[in-house]
Amino acid sequence: MSIIRPGLNIRVVTDIDVTRETISVKASTIYEVANDRIIIAQIEPPIARPHGEITITYLTRENGFLERRVFPAEVAALVDYDVDEAHRVKAVVADKTGDPRPFSVRMFHRVEPTEESDIEMHVFQHRLKIQDISLRGAGFSHDRALSIETGQVIDICLEIGGVSYDLEARITRTWPTDDVRMRREIACASAEFVNVSTSTQRALLRKLHQIERKSRSDEVSPG
Repeated sequence: MSIIRPGLNIRVVTDIDVTRETISVKASTIYEVANDRIIIAQIEPPIARPHGEITITYLTRENGFLERRVFPAEVAALVDYDVDEAHRVKAVVADKTGDPRPFSVRMFHRVEPTEESDIEMHVFQHRLKIQDISLRGAGFSHDRALSIETGQVIDICLEIGGVSYDLEARITRTWPTDDVRMRREIACASAEFVNVSTSTQRALLRKLHQIERKSRSDEVSPG
């Protein structure tokens, strides 16, 4: 973490709305670094509570070119920090939870899989029909026999190419299906993925790129 040092100007990604494909990015500065723990300037509007996940991005020079890199972190505490003897400011203590990697807006880009995409999501014995999916979350429809509410955290089995990956997802929105005739049987929801392992992210990213390439190919050569 030598590049991640006190005085480094950073950007903090906090609010990610997977349904509207928007993210909130705020400027900050690193005050202190101790192994995987960092203390950064509080952002505006401020982070209101600890134990949430944030994403931190920064610029570095690689092979003569500026590159933006990103790493995930968990907010550990909100503190008053003495910048010097005369100045006390609000600050955020965060623990780095992953290695830095190149930042790409693709991490928030959603794709729409088809039946041939070889990707499925299940909750218990219920298969979810994926409407769209990204590294950050998914929109889906489900049988009303499966009770899902906004704010609920559910365990999801994500199957990619026949391999199963377990992850958690926080329900961010629920709504009735557009098909009025099916509203008693089918409902829709969107979810944000949480506690996603690196192996799951890599497998999902490969699948997202594969789906996108197939979609572009179909557009160029319809039928």
